[in-house]
Amino acid sequence: MIEAKLRDKHFLTLAQIRQAICWGAHDRAAWDDSPMYGERLVVTGTTDETGPLIAYLRPVDESDGTWECLTAWSLD
Repeated sequence: MIEAKLRDKHFLTLAQIRQAICWGAHDRAAWDDSPMYGERLVVTGTTDETGPLIAYLRPVDESDGTWECLTAWSLD
């Protein structure tokens, strides 16, 4: 469901998001504690294909480094 939303509404693929934010590729990461959505990680990054983007992640297993992408969109 989230993957379809990312593709159809924000025109991004999970592969593009991973390329921009995973494994040290990100530009910035900070915790956000939203009254509506709870605690989540806000990450920005860039790819040649998409340009800058922002992603909101929820930890699934912090010790394992597993995160769930809640949403993401292009900043251009």
